[in-house]
Amino acid sequence: ALDMAVLVKDRTNTKELVDIAGRIEASQADEIAYMEGWLRERGAPIEDPAMKGHGEHLHHMMKGMASPDQMRALARAKGTEFDRQFLTLMIAHHE
Repeated sequence: ALDMAVLVKDRTNTKELVDIAGRIEASQADEIAYMEGWLRERGAPIEDPAMKGHGEHLHHMMKGMASPDQMRALARAKGTEFDRQFLTLMIAHHE
């Protein structure tokens, strides 16, 4: 969600998408920081050592995660095509 939200400001001028992307960035960044702090306080690794270097392949295991190909297509898109792809991917992610 964060990777998708970061792409918004340079690829659309749809105010509603810019607004929701800003909310996603703010809320998810706070949530990630909280969870990482929780792990650090307990001496637990932030990244699963068994998954190190395999992040690009996680989309196969996690429902709703955009694939690397989908993220590349989103990064190439502009305007209404970007809006459509962003919303489609973000809905699947949140479901």
